[in-house]
Amino acid sequence: MDELSKSIQNLSEGDVTQIIRSAGIVGAGGAGFPTYKKWSNLEDVDNLLINLQESEPIFYSDKNLVSSNPESFQKFFQWVLDNFFESVVIGSKEKYRDEWIKKLEQLTDGSIYLHDDLPIDLEEDSGVIFGYTHDVYDFSRDFSLLRVLTGVDVYPNLPTEHGWITQNTETVYNIYKAIFEGKPVTEKFVHINGNTPMHRCLKAPIGTPTKDLLKEAGVETEALKQDQILLEGGPGWCSALENKLAEYGLSKRTNGLLVMDRKIVEEGRAKNEENRINILDKYEWSKKNHEKQPENIQPDIVRIPLLSNPHYRGKVQSSQPIVDSGDRVEKEQVIAIPNSNGISIPQHASIDGVVEEVTSSHITIEK
Repeated sequence: MDELSKSIQNLSEGDVTQIIRSAGIVGAGGAGFPTYKKWSNLEDVDNLLINLQESEPIFYSDKNLVSSNPESFQKFFQWVLDNFFESVVIGSKEKYRDEWIKKLEQLTDGSIYLHDDLPIDLEEDSGVIFGYTHDVYDFSRDFSLLRVLTGVDVYPNLPTEHGWITQNTETVYNIYKAIFEGKPVTEKFVHINGNTPMHRCLKAPIGTPTKDLLKEAGVETEALKQDQILLEGGPGWCSALENKLAEYGLSKRTNGLLVMDRKIVEEGRAKNEENRINILDKYEWSKKNHEKQPENIQPDIVRIPLLSNPHYRGKVQSSQPIVDSGDRVEKEQVIAIPNSNGISIPQHASIDGVVEEVTSSHITIEK
């Protein structure tokens, strides 16, 4: 075991929580809540659930992460099993198994539960466990997935109150990079679709402006019609952007941007879910060829949000800038520190450049 491995193997629960916080990790599946809070009471948690449902019909980044980096996930699983958890459960859809997950199955030699075998018997099984569900959209919600896979019903409580940490796949990969590579979150996978000539799967720096993201899908923001709305999220669960288009910067929680007609959006507003818009059945999402492999893009300017999810304002505090206009910064450099008044995380430069603007909501950096 090399020195790096020894240092990682000897990390305490407090060390892990601090590393996750220092890396600026939030829920990458759409929630955007600071991840370190979930990991702050590991002594009360026995199991980790990784949500690999990726139910949105235009999303591929989570499946691609597992397919492209099985060794990284296997390494992470073994480490958390050696030190913190009794089981790591990967919950996905059976239709994804052959194309995306088989390599990880083989590397981990994990137990396999197909949908007819569920629920998982945690009295008899432990270690790495793969649980495959039917193709049902709402299994993507953590409490629904946990109930279907294990029979454990946590709602309306938090999973941690029942001995579980639940994480989106990209979030887990970000934790792996923070622990094993010392990397903070500076990039995000995002999918672009709707009234666009192309479907795109992109890997972009945090803070990438709307115009750069939409341009990659063949749309000029100046050409957007008055009756079109930009949505953040996927077809089954999205919300209208609070930001003006000129001020938007890709956040750590944003996995999709949709250009949609206002009429369709109004028809899809859910009455029983705050801020939720469901347009799964309002649009033909498969009419364009889908890009399944992410492409890297490098914008000339980024607007890095100081709060990943504005819906948590008050529960989560915005990061506090420690840079000024004119400062030269390098990628991964800390540019904002956690707010001392509550739950909060740091922010890091996502490109090399010069700070052009510091506001209460974002920091702008230009190459």
